Amino acid sequence: PPPPTDIYTLGRSSAASDVYKRQTPNLPEAARLLGKAAIAPGEERAAATALLELGWQAVLLKGGHGQGEACVDHLVGPDGAQAFSRPRLAGPTLRGTGCTLAAAIAAHLGRGMQLAEAVEGAGDWLHEQIARAHAAGARTLL
Repeated sequence: PPPPTDIYTLGRSSAASDVYKRQTPNLPEAARLLGKAAIAPGEERAAATALLELGWQAVLLKGGHGQGEACVDHLVGPDGAQAFSRPRLAGPTLRGTGCTLAAAIAAHLGRGMQLAEAVEGAGDWLHEQIARAHAAGARTLL
């Protein structure tokens, strides 16, 4: 099975011997899993595909830690590859967005959406929440 890391899992197989079905690593987590120092710009889809080859059914490589004007998430799975691009938002570094995205995807899947539709809907929702985030003392709240 893939080495352990602090990424969020969407769903688990009913068979105890099976690995997690879907993973949502960010760029630094993906680099660690692949034994790399970093994922270079332009190599995100290849990295997501390499993670898929570790035995998962689907990988959403999140682009929030990337550079540039767009934040691009890469989904790879049995139905192929798809990129989801949204404008990168200015502001403070937020914590907890990965688990929030994973929970939103899980909620969309629970409503019967297909994986790509759930990823897109959850990503759009999270982007809107980040855009509307406000500060409360030293913290930024979603």
